[in-house]
Amino acid sequence: MPTSNTKTVSTCAPETEQGTHVFNIVGYSRHRGIGINKFIRSAQFSIGDSQWFGVFYPDGVRNDCVTFGFYLCRPQDTMVRTSFELRLVDQITSLSVLLCKRSSGVFTTTADSANGGFVYLIKRSEFETSRYLRDDRFTIEFSITIIKEVLVPECKSFPKIDVPSSDMAVQFGKLLETKDGADVNFTVGSEIFMAHKLVLATRYLFSKLSFKGL
Repeated sequence: MPTSNTKTVSTCAPETEQGTHVFNIVGYSRHRGIGINKFIRSAQFSIGDSQWFGVFYPDGVRNDCVTFGFYLCRPQDTMVRTSFELRLVDQITSLSVLLCKRSSGVFTTTADSANGGFVYLIKRSEFETSRYLRDDRFTIEFSITIIKEVLVPECKSFPKIDVPSSDMAVQFGKLLETKDGADVNFTVGSEIFMAHKLVLATRYLFSKLSFKGL
């Protein structure tokens, strides 16, 4: 009985939306003294359908004042799968340097709060002597990739290609009959035969391959 062989394919790739927000903080020394666990925030920015804002705690989030933090937050209390990178800009070279990277995970936070947001803590003494702070200003970059819900992929059949049968022998025969492009002559007795070097080379190659196959 004849058998059928069907081959299908499907591809699952997550759809993503990416964006970067640059937050310039000018007058760093004047922001100090705002109080423990109090923050300044960037303007709200959009990536796809999601709203975000960045947060900076000039006096830190703990009473020791040794560290202070940068946060990434959302004004909506909804869950979003995302990955995140925090970068600080080198004020001498203008190149951004990766400080913190969070891989794909569920992001959730409440309105006007940094609780539940992505956070990076840095020692104040290290920051204030670094290349990130110059002329009492620094720049933060929040880079976000939103991972959308994966849709069920569509199943597709592999394209069926009909390969025509070879007519090389017929084509070689026509060359012999028409003598078009003949570039070599053979004299046998008093008769001259016109031929093609390419055809002769092909026949020679096939004969070698056939001999090896034996």
